[in-house]
Amino acid sequence: MVPSSSSFLSGFFISISSSILAFFYFLTKLGRRKTGREENGGERKMPESIPEEVIIELLSRLPSKSLVRFRAVCKAWNTLIGDTHFISKHLHQYSPSNDKNNGGSVLVNYCCPFSHTNVVLLLSSDTHDAISIFRLPCEMNFESMKVVGSCNGLLCVTDDENGSSMRSRIVLWNPSIRKLRVLPKCGVGSANLCSEKVSGVVLGFGYHPIVDDYRIVRIVSLQHFGRSCFRAEVYSLRTDSWIEIDAMRCRIYESYCVALNGVLYWIAFGRGVEDYEFILSFDMSDWVFRRIELPDFNFSEDGICTRLAVLKESLYLITYNHRGRQKVFDVWLRNGHGDWTRELTIGPLFGIEKPLGFDLYGRVYMKNHKGKLDLYNPSTQEITHLPTHGLSHTLEVFCYKESIVSTDQRLEVVE
Repeated sequence: MVPSSSSFLSGFFISISSSILAFFYFLTKLGRRKTGREENGGERKMPESIPEEVIIELLSRLPSKSLVRFRAVCKAWNTLIGDTHFISKHLHQYSPSNDKNNGGSVLVNYCCPFSHTNVVLLLSSDTHDAISIFRLPCEMNFESMKVVGSCNGLLCVTDDENGSSMRSRIVLWNPSIRKLRVLPKCGVGSANLCSEKVSGVVLGFGYHPIVDDYRIVRIVSLQHFGRSCFRAEVYSLRTDSWIEIDAMRCRIYESYCVALNGVLYWIAFGRGVEDYEFILSFDMSDWVFRRIELPDFNFSEDGICTRLAVLKESLYLITYNHRGRQKVFDVWLRNGHGDWTRELTIGPLFGIEKPLGFDLYGRVYMKNHKGKLDLYNPSTQEITHLPTHGLSHTLEVFCYKESIVSTDQRLEVVE
């Protein structure tokens, strides 16, 4: 594939920025052999040959891996790059369009069928080439791994693939800078009372810019003396603690969750005169669960499945019938007034098991009946087979934006 002019210029900018910073630091170090140490603690100043604001601007546009290397240049740069204001500036300033991946990156979590180990693969949305391969540190000793969500370069992962264990570990992980935090022990359901039996655990992960906090929601289904009850708790990265909240009485059969503008969404089921399906939302600003009605489609039809997705700051729902080798997918868009519109019908497609989500261009990632990853382009109606494969129940896809957001400090909001 011939690189586009924008890709070439973006790569050139990153290269020249790194060279300029390294060159100025070399000149400064050469000219200040005797004066490079300051009286107050011996800390080396930021190079004076170039204005500080220019250095900050150049650094904020570099990839995370470059910034990790630049932290070793001097103490001043190490302090700057670790500052919460700079982390926020880099998160908003650095864009995949500044790098070779103009369309962003996609994170694929799958279990290798040969080694039975979990692999997190970072792919370019433009070329589908592998950019990086991430693995949790060996000391974590995860026999299996499920990615709960991806947000601002942070991944929420758990070692409970099926979501039914009370002893599962939950980890916040930034693979780009190799930082992670093991969350404290959960409270709900951990007392192991004889009268309570856990029947399911569901997680959700997101960031709310207004309250400036990364949060994880944990919903637990319990059997108490033969009756179903539901409890929920929220983890806050800012306080590094769990708080129990009121839960809505409903059941979530699939733990998949999407996040949009500080709100988490799951597909849930309630019971009345007859079972009904709806979207369960959780607003991370007021900590309240709410119910959202689904679009008007034949939910009672045998074999109907649903999948939530996010594209361009909008919530989508994909409906399909999982029976048969050929499938038709209806794509619904929820507008700002809460109304649903059927935007697109895909198919019939042969050999597709289920949709997984959108990329930044609106193409649809799908898992085929062989457990491999396909990409469907609605504009051309073409399917591209991507070079990944996994066991049938482990393949997950998330949009990913690399960052230097740390797991041990909160992010400051930049207006």
